[in-house]
Amino acid sequence: MVLATAAETNSAYSAFEIFVPPNAGTPLHAHSNEEEVFYVVRGKLRFQTGDVIEEYGPGSLLHAAKNVPHLFANTGNEEALVIVIARPGGIEKFFLEVGTQIGATDARLLLRRKKSKRSWL
Repeated sequence: MVLATAAETNSAYSAFEIFVPPNAGTPLHAHSNEEEVFYVVRGKLRFQTGDVIEEYGPGSLLHAAKNVPHLFANTGNEEALVIVIARPGGIEKFFLEVGTQIGATDARLLLRRKKSKRSWL
């Protein structure tokens, strides 16, 4: 669900609510124009940002810089909810076309990987 569009924020950012079913997640991807901030509202998500893999729960906040490959997967038994803020705004056009429903993709690979030592993201 789109929470804020570029038009509403003078192109400063776009914001989304993304629901992630258990054992599902995003494909590995990078953005050449946007950086993203993720806030985990509920559930347990394993994130890969660059080479770093770490698990996050409710109240966690993390950052994915421009051009850094990243993905996330739900490692819990319940639907996870994450709020994503992308800046600058405008990427909502993509989400409005493809939706914000997350399915199983590269997440299966991430779910099998062990966590790595945390470093600055």
